[in-house]
Amino acid sequence: MTDPQPHISIIIAVYNSADTLQRCIDSVKMQEYPYKELVVIDGDSTDGSVKIIEGNAAHIDYWESEPDRGIYHAWNKGLDHAVGNWIHFLGADDYFMDPGFLAGVAEGIAGCPPDVRVVYGNEAVVSATGDVLEIRGEPWEKAGKSFLREMSIPHPVVFHRRDLFEDHGRFDESFLICADYELLLRELKTGRACFLPDVVKAVGYSGASKRWDMMVSVVFETARAQRMNGIFPYRPSWFWFFAKTVVKSRLALAVGDRVTRRLVDCYRLLTGRPRIWTRM
Repeated sequence: MTDPQPHISIIIAVYNSADTLQRCIDSVKMQEYPYKELVVIDGDSTDGSVKIIEGNAAHIDYWESEPDRGIYHAWNKGLDHAVGNWIHFLGADDYFMDPGFLAGVAEGIAGCPPDVRVVYGNEAVVSATGDVLEIRGEPWEKAGKSFLREMSIPHPVVFHRRDLFEDHGRFDESFLICADYELLLRELKTGRACFLPDVVKAVGYSGASKRWDMMVSVVFETARAQRMNGIFPYRPSWFWFFAKTVVKSRLALAVGDRVTRRLVDCYRLLTGRPRIWTRM
């Protein structure tokens, strides 16, 4: 890119995340890359999260705590206070595994084509004890072929160039789960992303989109995001994805979470993938 030392803004949205927030902030504090800032937007937590934020105030460039309308509203508020030319959204359950993470991102950005405004790395799905269960991420040459059908790049490891928001606007808060996908569609339906294969970030698996009762909503919100961007969503692959999602959600209601996790992991093993759900 044009800037060999990009200034990276890290935005953390927090709501009752006291169990994981300190680890998350520590992973930013330990970064060796100097051109960074940290913005923390708390949604009026009641579990001790605010005390953790106050205890780390010396390492936070801006923070606030007040009621919000959800994670996308918090992210949008964070953008008001971020000054970096690259923006990253760090989940309060997630963390950077390596003190050289941001330096690796900056080096990767410098090596990407100058017209690219979305870069991403690999996400390491981790258990509560820190065990790496699976690493996800693939080059844009492959991920881009399916991006118009599904969120094929891991948003927790996406870095956005600032002018993307200036040109396309911010997250659409009418979405409950898929506003990140809809925002990236505005850019990537005609543009391209750049994959950083050596960048790996730890991602917890407790997000709303991973809950059984929310999975059907993900399918419909994905289709709505595509329609909003002039893409016809209802291909055979969409109906297959919808059918699998309905089976999972109904199965969870019928037999409970524990049995559903075992059955889904059995399916993963049969399709050549590692167990995840029973190792959380």
